[in-house]
This record gives sequence, C-alpha cells and structure tokens, in this order.
Amino acid sequence: MSERRTRPAGWLRSVCRAAAVLVLAGLLGAPGAGARSDSLFTVSVTPAAATPGDDVTVSFTARDENLVILSCGAALDSQSLPDCTGSGGAWSVHFTVPADAKPATTTIGWWLRYTSDPDSQLGADSTKGTVDFTVLPPVDQPQVSVVLDPVSGRVGDDVTARFSPIDPKTTITTCSLLIAGITLSDCTTTGMDWSLPFTVPGSADVGSSTVEWSVVYERGEQKRKARGTTPFTVLPPDAPPPRFTVSVSPDSTRADGTVTLRFTANDDTVGITGCSAQLEGVPLPGCVGSGGVWSIRFTVPKDVTVGPHPIAWQLTYTRETLILDSTKDAVSGETKGEVSVSVLPPVTTSTPPSGPSTTSAGPAQGGSPTQPSSTVTSGAGPTGASPEPVEPPVAEPTETALIDWVRQHSDLGLLLTLVALAALAGIVLGSRGRPARHASPDRSDEPPLGGQVRAVAHPGLLPALVLHDTGSDHRSRTVRLAAQYPPASSHLKEVT
Repeated sequence: MSERRTRPAGWLRSVCRAAAVLVLAGLLGAPGAGARSDSLFTVSVTPAAATPGDDVTVSFTARDENLVILSCGAALDSQSLPDCTGSGGAWSVHFTVPADAKPATTTIGWWLRYTSDPDSQLGADSTKGTVDFTVLPPVDQPQVSVVLDPVSGRVGDDVTARFSPIDPKTTITTCSLLIAGITLSDCTTTGMDWSLPFTVPGSADVGSSTVEWSVVYERGEQKRKARGTTPFTVLPPDAPPPRFTVSVSPDSTRADGTVTLRFTANDDTVGITGCSAQLEGVPLPGCVGSGGVWSIRFTVPKDVTVGPHPIAWQLTYTRETLILDSTKDAVSGETKGEVSVSVLPPVTTSTPPSGPSTTSAGPAQGGSPTQPSSTVTSGAGPTGASPEPVEPPVAEPTETALIDWVRQHSDLGLLLTLVALAALAGIVLGSRGRPARHASPDRSDEPPLGGQVRAVAHPGLLPALVLHDTGSDHRSRTVRLAAQYPPASSHLKEVT
C-alpha cells in the first residue's frame, strides 16, 4: 500500500479516538452520572474545639435546593452521637462532649442518605465523610462565684458567704470556708445558690486578710472541686459604727403634701453610696445625691389617714478606716432605721349665712357706738358654726371704702390736713387785727346826753357822725379819716 493511501486512514482513526474521549468525558461529567455525592453537601461542626461538658453541633446543609436529606448521623471516636434531626436540606446533630473525653485533635465521622427532585437529575444516593474536631483539656477556672456580705467586720460580727454557679449546667454539692485557721462547712441551699453564715472568730487579726473557700460541684456527669480566696477586712474592736442624721422636712403635712427625707453622714470619712425608703411598706422614689448628703423627695398620698406614719429607711456607705499605723482601707457597710411623718386633718371651709351679719357688742367706754362684726376669712367658720374649729386663722375686720381709701392715700390726707390747719390759723390771726364791720351803713347809736361818742373805723372809710341837739332838729356831718400808722384815736369836733 502506498504512502498516499495510508495517510487518510490514519487521520480518520485519530479523529474517531478523540471523539470517543470527549463523549466519555461528557458522560462522566453529567449530573447524576458518577458525580461525587459528598460535594453536594456542606458538613460543619460548631465549635470546632470544646472542653468536656460543652455543647457541640454538627450541621448538614444541602448545596442545591432540589436535594432532600432523608437521614444522617455522626460519631466521635467511634462512639455514636445522638440522633440527627431536621427536614428538607438542613439537618443537625447536637451532643455534649463526654466528661471522659481525652484532650486530642480528632475527627467526627458522619453519613447521610438523600434524594432529589426527578427533574434535577441529581438522583438519590448516600454519602459519608469526616470533619476535624479538637477536645480541649478541662478548664481549671472555678465554675462558681463566692461573695462575702459584708466584706468587713469586727470580731463577733455576723457574715454570710454566698456560693452561686456561673452557668445552669453547674450544680453545687458542698462548700466550706477557712478563716483565721478555723474551718466552717455548715452550708445550706436555696435553689441553685448555697450560703454559709459565720461569725468573725476572735483569733482573726485586725487588718486586710483573705478567706479561703472550697466547693464541690457537678458539671454533666463529672464531679469537680474548686478552690479560691476572697478578701475580707477585720476591723479594730473599738471602731464605732458610723452615725447618720435622717431628717423629715416638714415633719407634718396634709395629704398630697411634699416631703423630703434627707440622709447626712456625721463623719467626713464616711460617704453614702445609696439609700431607699418605704412609707408603710410602699417604696418611695429613688434616692439621689453624692458624698455624705442624699435625699428622697416624695408626695404624701391623697388617701392617707390622719396621724403619724412610719418611714423605714436603709442606706449603704463606705468609710476610710485606719487599719495599722498609717495604712487606710475603704470598708463598706449598711444600716437602717425608721422615722415618721404626721398627716394633718384637712382644712374645713364654712360658708357664712346670707345677708348682713352684725354682732351686738354694747357701747364702749366713753359712749362709743356699736361696731359691726368682722368678716370671717377663708379657712375659719363664723362664730358658733363649729365647736371645734381646725386651726382657724385670725379674723380681720372689714373696713369701709372711705377708711380703706384714706389708708391707701395716707400721704395725701396728711398734706390736706396740714393745709386746712394753716388756713384756719390765718383766719384766726387776721380776725384779731380787724374790727367787725356793721351790717348796715345806716346804723346809728344813740349816745347818752352829755356823753362822748367813740367810733372805730379803718383808714379810707367814710363814717357818718350824727349830732343831736336838745331840740328836734338833726344835723349831720360826714368826716373822712386820714390814714394813720399806727392806728390811733382822734376826737371829732363839729364844724359849722
């Protein structure tokens, strides 16, 4: 066979082989036909590391919405974990790390079965795999809290130690204390909390010290023991308790009145940190303030009864205490007491009878006329209206409009009075230097026979002098008096 005939045949065979490879690759890459099923799901563990007793979750999530998980499961170190639960394409396994799990980096094995929508061509199958997980060593930190109340005291004072679990999975079984070489273990339980009351022993040294405590608790199926210390201050035996002044202002009021309850520390080294109060068991508003002065301002209820009412109060404080030499320490404490506030009766207002009302009082000394009775002011009833009036105010007499006007214009009245007195004095002084004028210019006085006639006139006047003879004829003359200073007497002679 010639070389020209073999070349087309070799080329055809190469093309056929390449086509076969492409067809096979397409078949292998088609969905549902040999695709890796483990790539269709996401499997995760949260948290990826945990200590014995911690909760862990293994989650299964389908990457395609057409996939449906039928069942699943997981195992830790060949130990089966709780059942897998869920629906659709999201399932999970929840478990607690066993108490005997050894600290190590390990894996969690998992498996699942699935199906899919017929139209998706994803098919139905099962798959399995592993996820990494780390078991951490147990936590050495205690899972309980210990609080002393109060945190300071003298020898013989009562103190209470309270033990509380940090999380609900921890259950306290026993507890104890060690103070000044004395072990105390008489614990009692109230729900999840435990308490241990004790008295500061006489062997305790004055100053800041620590109280050792021990607790046994259960977490999961494992029982553990925790130890620790908490600070405590032993006060000197002669340290007097701080004193406070609690005052009520005002100490008596009517219903719906405002009252202030004030707290004051009597020592500069004491600072009030908080306070509260109750009026017959009902809490009052919050206490506000700073340093050594705090207060509560409240309103007396409208429906409160008349009489004294107790106010129970409490306050907390801190105080700088000299422990040893020049060493100071701030200690805290609390105290309580009781004061009272009196509620006064309400004011009764009586309406006076209609019409004028006067009181017969009889004439006063010197024959003064009877005065009308004064009007009763608001807050006090009329005379005889109530045999037991409640704090009546002093009655003020009603004044006439004229007297009231004069009082309001007393300066003007005084001025007018002075002017009137000055005018009256001028009239009196002027009248003394001037004789009275005759009412009629024709008036004449009949002189006695043989007597003298005396006349008085002012300069410038024209008096008429009538002279009588023994006969029946009359003669008269008019005489003008010349102005003379000072005034003087003159004799008139008849001029014929």
